[in-house]
Amino acid sequence: MNIGNNKMLMPTILSISLLTVMASTAVSPALSSIKESFAGISDTSAKLVLTLPSLIMIPFSLLSGWLSARMNKKTLVLLGMLLYLIMGVGGGFAQTFTQLIIIRALFGAAIGILMPLSNTLIFDLVEESRRSKMMGLAGSSNQLGGVLFLSVSGLLASYSWRYAFGVYALVLLSILLVFFWLPSMPPMRKATVSAGGKKQGAMLNGKLFALAFLAMMSSICFFVVNTDLALYIQEEKPRFSSTVALLPHKQDLAEALEKGKVGKDLAESFNANGVEVSEDASLVALQEGKEWLINDNRKEIRVVKSDGQLRVSSSLGTSEMAGYALSLMGIPAVIAGLILSMLLKRMGNYLMPAAAVTMAIGYILLGNAGSYGMILVSVLFIGLAGGLLSPPMMLLVPKVVQPQARALGIAVMSSSILLGQFMSPLFTQAVSLLCGDDTFRFKFYMISIVLVAFTIVGTIYIWMYNLKTKKN
Repeated sequence: MNIGNNKMLMPTILSISLLTVMASTAVSPALSSIKESFAGISDTSAKLVLTLPSLIMIPFSLLSGWLSARMNKKTLVLLGMLLYLIMGVGGGFAQTFTQLIIIRALFGAAIGILMPLSNTLIFDLVEESRRSKMMGLAGSSNQLGGVLFLSVSGLLASYSWRYAFGVYALVLLSILLVFFWLPSMPPMRKATVSAGGKKQGAMLNGKLFALAFLAMMSSICFFVVNTDLALYIQEEKPRFSSTVALLPHKQDLAEALEKGKVGKDLAESFNANGVEVSEDASLVALQEGKEWLINDNRKEIRVVKSDGQLRVSSSLGTSEMAGYALSLMGIPAVIAGLILSMLLKRMGNYLMPAAAVTMAIGYILLGNAGSYGMILVSVLFIGLAGGLLSPPMMLLVPKVVQPQARALGIAVMSSSILLGQFMSPLFTQAVSLLCGDDTFRFKFYMISIVLVAFTIVGTIYIWMYNLKTKKN
C-alpha cells in the first residue's frame, strides 16, 4: 500500500507504537503510594504492579501472531485496545492488592496483543522503500510514549495513586485513529504459511541463546531504574535525632496545624537545629501528637516523636518528581535512536560495551545522589545507554541464525527482553538478600558492577572475534 494515499495511516500506526514498550511502567511514579495503600506488602510485591505485565506479555505476543493469521488485524487491534483501556484505567478502581495484580496481568495481555502488531502493520501497509524510516519513527514513538505517559502519570499521582491509572485513557485517541483510518486487513490464506516452519526450532543455536541471555541481563539492569526510582526518591533518610524540643508549645503547634503552615516560630526552631524549613511550608498531622509531615517546595520532611526523641527525616522528592525524572530519561533514548546508525559505523560492535559502561556510570551517580538534580543527571546517562544497548543486539540476530529462523530468533530476543523486565526486581532482591544489604543505593551500585563486568567481558570477546576475523 502507498502510504501517501492515506495521510492518516502513518500517525495511526505510530499511535499504536506509543502504547506498548513503556506502558507497564507508566504508573511507576505512583508505586510508593500504592505500597503504602496496601498494608503488609513488600517492595518486591509492590513492583509486580510494573513487572507482571511484562511476563504476561510474552505468551500473548505469541498468541497475537497466531491470531493475526486467522482474523482481521484491524479487529484484533481494536480488541486489544479495548482490553488495554478497561484494564489500564481499571487498576485505579482496585480495592485489594490481589485485585490490582489480576487487573495488571490482564493489562499485560492487552499490551502483548498490540506489541507485535505495531511492527507487523509497518511491513503489511508500508511500501518497502519507506519501511526503514517508519521503523525508526516507531522506535522514537516508543520512547516519546514513555515520556508522555510518565509525565502525565507523575502529575496525576501527585493527587492520588488511583488517578495515575487514568493515563491509560490516552488509548482513546488511538482507538479513534484505528477505527477511522486503519484499513480492514483480512487474514492471510493458510497456503502462504511457510512449509519449513516446523524446522525453524532446530535452526536456533547456542549463539542466539547467548545473545538472548545478554539481552535479558541488559533488560534487568535497565528496568531497575523504572521499578526502584519512585520508591528511592521518596525513601526517608534520617537527618536529625535529638531530645531537644524542635516543636513549639502545644498551643502554638495547634495554631500552626489549623493554618496548615509551619509559621515563623517552628521554622526558626528547625533552622536553629540544622533542618532548613521555610515559614510557608505546609504542615499536617499524620498521627496526633506523634507524627507530622512538612511539605516544603517539593521536599517532604517527616517528624516522628518516639521515646522522648524527635526523628527528623526527608526524601529526595515526591512521586510527581519521580515521574518527571523517568520521563526525562526518554529524551536521550530518542536521541540515541537518531544517532545509532552513525555510532554503529564508527564503533561497530564496541558500541554495546560502551553503552553498558555508560549505564553503569548512570547507576553510580544515582547511588550517590544527594539531590534531585543529581537524579536528573543520572537518568540521562541511563536513558542514553538504554537507547543504544538493545538495537545492536537485535541487528546481530540475522548473523547468528539461518535466514529461515530470523523471525523466530527476533521473537526469542523480544521475549528475553520482556522476561528481563519481569525478573529485574527478583534479581536485585535475591542479590541484596545474599549480600545482606537491601538498601536502594546498594542495589544501584550492584547493578553498576554487573554492567562493568559485562563491559569487560564483551570488549574482550569482540576484540578476540575481530582478531580471528582478520586472520581468516
